[in-house]
Amino acid sequence: MALQVERLAWITCTAGEGERAAVLLGAAHQIWPLFGGQSPFGSLHHLAAREACERQARHCLSDRAFQAAFGHGTELDLAQAIAYALGEKPAPSTPAPTAKTPLTKREQQVAELVAEGLSNKDIAARLVIAQRTAEGHVEHILTKLGFTKRTQLAAWATEQRETGDR
Repeated sequence: MALQVERLAWITCTAGEGERAAVLLGAAHQIWPLFGGQSPFGSLHHLAAREACERQARHCLSDRAFQAAFGHGTELDLAQAIAYALGEKPAPSTPAPTAKTPLTKREQQVAELVAEGLSNKDIAARLVIAQRTAEGHVEHILTKLGFTKRTQLAAWATEQRETGDR
């Protein structure tokens, strides 16, 4: 399943749909571990195709836009990822964030780790994601909350935890 989502990302990227390809790459990244598998990057053909797709998607977008789209893909659950890959509109399987916080569940996790003082590298290791993905999450959260510094985010996350507004 993950391989097919990745292959769809490659096809989509070839068609010039960089954002959709990036979301699909992110979704595939999250699907591989669900089935106890790892991306078959041992295959030189697979690795070359995936890297070419990522390069082309970054070229179509920008690094920041690619990271945002990839991050969106990593936030999709399995049903949402499949529906997205098929071009369908899924029924939300997780409740939307409440008015108390504008952050998604994954963004809340990242915010908590920032509040713990973890670096982007440490966040990536803890969540088993690429460091660039962690960086993208942090940048997106800062923008979403209107902050410019990690210390502001850490203070906000701590306040949310203490007041129970998560």
